[in-house]
Amino acid sequence: MKAKTDRLRVTRTQHRFLPDPQRVILRPFLPGEEVFVDGRSRVGLVLDRILALPEEEIPAAWEEVRAAFSFRHRDLESVLEDHFRLVSRHIEDPEPLSPERERL
Repeated sequence: MKAKTDRLRVTRTQHRFLPDPQRVILRPFLPGEEVFVDGRSRVGLVLDRILALPEEEIPAAWEEVRAAFSFRHRDLESVLEDHFRLVSRHIEDPEPLSPERERL
């Protein structure tokens, strides 16, 4: 059975699709949501990268994230703090983390 290969005619117009901050959802990395072939999870990889950052780089990294996303998400800090609580059990190091690192 052959697939249909009809061409679709497209006409460029002046209309533009723009993001609507009211319709953006900030999704957490939930454990088990995505597991790679080697058995590592997406949340584990993200946590490893964040925990590997030197403490002196954390404020700048947090500021970059805040600047990039705060206009799109209401109460960004609170949402990211909630997301951290969801994944914090995957952190083996008992040392307390700075609030900025937790938000990353």
